[in-house]
Amino acid sequence: MQQGLPVYKVIFQPRQFPMSYTWALTAVILFAFMLQVSMLPFYLGVAGYNNGLGDLYTFQKDDILAEPYYQLAQQYGYNNHKSNYSSASVAIRQNDPVKAAEYLRTALKKKPFPHTFARLSNLYLQEDLFFEAMFTLKDGIKAFPESGELYNNLAMLYNRSNIRDTAFYYYTLAAKYTPNAEVPQVNQLAFWIKNPSVTNTDSLWQTISPSESVPLENNRLLLASIIGKTDKQPVPEFFRRDSLLGVEQFAYVFNYLLNHKAQADSSLVTQLEKYQRTDGNGFFYDDLEIAKSYLQYYGLDRSMGLELLNGLRAGSGQKAAYFNKILGLWYLQNDAYRIAANFFGNAVNAGDSTMRINQAISLAEAGFWNESLTICREEQLSPDAGIRTVAKRLSNVLQALQNNTADAGSQLDDAGKVLLVRLNKANPPANLPPIQNQAYRLTGFIELAKNHLARNQTSQAEEAYRYAAQIEPNNPSVRELALELMAAKQQYADLLKALGEPLPTDEAQAKKPYWEALSYENTGKIPLAGTLYEQALRRLPLEENLVIAAARFYQNKQKNTDKAYNVLVEAVRLNPYSPAIYKAYVLQALEMQLLDYAAKGLEELQTITTPADYQAFLPQYEAKRAAVEKLAGDWQ
Repeated sequence: MQQGLPVYKVIFQPRQFPMSYTWALTAVILFAFMLQVSMLPFYLGVAGYNNGLGDLYTFQKDDILAEPYYQLAQQYGYNNHKSNYSSASVAIRQNDPVKAAEYLRTALKKKPFPHTFARLSNLYLQEDLFFEAMFTLKDGIKAFPESGELYNNLAMLYNRSNIRDTAFYYYTLAAKYTPNAEVPQVNQLAFWIKNPSVTNTDSLWQTISPSESVPLENNRLLLASIIGKTDKQPVPEFFRRDSLLGVEQFAYVFNYLLNHKAQADSSLVTQLEKYQRTDGNGFFYDDLEIAKSYLQYYGLDRSMGLELLNGLRAGSGQKAAYFNKILGLWYLQNDAYRIAANFFGNAVNAGDSTMRINQAISLAEAGFWNESLTICREEQLSPDAGIRTVAKRLSNVLQALQNNTADAGSQLDDAGKVLLVRLNKANPPANLPPIQNQAYRLTGFIELAKNHLARNQTSQAEEAYRYAAQIEPNNPSVRELALELMAAKQQYADLLKALGEPLPTDEAQAKKPYWEALSYENTGKIPLAGTLYEQALRRLPLEENLVIAAARFYQNKQKNTDKAYNVLVEAVRLNPYSPAIYKAYVLQALEMQLLDYAAKGLEELQTITTPADYQAFLPQYEAKRAAVEKLAGDWQ
């Protein structure tokens, strides 16, 4: 070291270790590791290779070749997700849910995912294994307590089984935990629409915000229609285009029109006709025609709405039953009971047996008690508990009416006694039967008053009205009855003043042009009355008193014989079972010296009214005919 020699060469002499030894040692160590893990990396590589071949054959839509490669991949890579999910997909395509479920259960053993639980649950549902599906979803929620998708599926499962409270609970959790809440909100709205009793739908409506999602808007609009709210949101741009409609867009259009059906907007009808003319919308043509009939019936021209829907009801099957049912309900709303019964009968013949009880109700309202009672006795054997209840009550009432004794109906409950009063149109009782419940007493007096008004028994109607007003003077039906009495008693100044205030019911609103026309006709404002009669006829073409009053007005006040005749012809065409309108038609035909038409009308009248009513009309007919023939002879 003192001499400055490189001593470190002496102190440190490294041993020689060739590079080839290093590679050999590395290989030995790797081999040892592979032995330690049972050659897992090698096997995984082979599994991936076989999965790739399986994917290739799947892409070529050859499941027969794809399946064995996926199974071979499972042998080399046990429990790998790729092989299990792919094999499950192949099994589903081969319609083998049992095998598919087994693959998914195997996948869950290694590392579960929310969509695995959801898919496995759906497979159980396909096999009608409700509890297995439910427990699978609950296991998934235990593993993923913030999975909104699993909550949504569980809610749908409970909803399917009519366990509504639990379904409501899980729908709420689904909306809470789903980042994009559109799907659970759509399902939640659908649930509320079908189960309005589970929650307060009015308050719910206030909490729902408009959305750009068409499915969500569909259900929001439908909920609005159900609870009687009119949506104020502007119409989306696609609604105004002559576009090709998809299912979602059509549903939106239909729900929007249902929600705005009473707005008397003719531009909506024009838009529907544009859709019908657009190539590719032929699949929706009939449904768009239904929407047009709704717009016409509720907001524009009721007779046009009836005509449009009547044009769709030809044929048979589900659609024919639906169209006949709606027509029956519309005619029933307009007190055209005989023709309503015909449409309900057509619906029954087309396959909707639930309309049989509606047919019985319509026949009872029309005075065909024997025919109605026959149907009711049959319907007491219906599997539907609600239909059985209605049929039993109506049977008891009809039997009491047929007994026609002083104590008829004494054994009926309060609801039955009210129905007895309502159905006894031809011979309204002088007094209301003893009814304990105040709400039923109120309804009974209103029905009694209406029956007296229909027979021009104004004093009796007014007495029944006074009793009703003592019970609940501000009841909307009582206030509407007051307007009816003013018109019947020709108190036109009071009637016009009352019509200037907000009207109590939709029916009163519909009758407003009629009452105004009557008032202005009798106060000398003939042109204004003519305009109002035209409006009234569009809104209430089946209202007998209106049709007869309008025809008389056109004949006597405007001297427009043809218009008077056309009004009656249209009314007869819409409702060929109205004796009052047929009588007016026959007399108008005589007025116009259309003797053959009058004679034909008289023959039709004989088939739709009672013998007593027909005999009572004959002297009037004969006198009018003799006067017309004498007048014609004098001109000659």
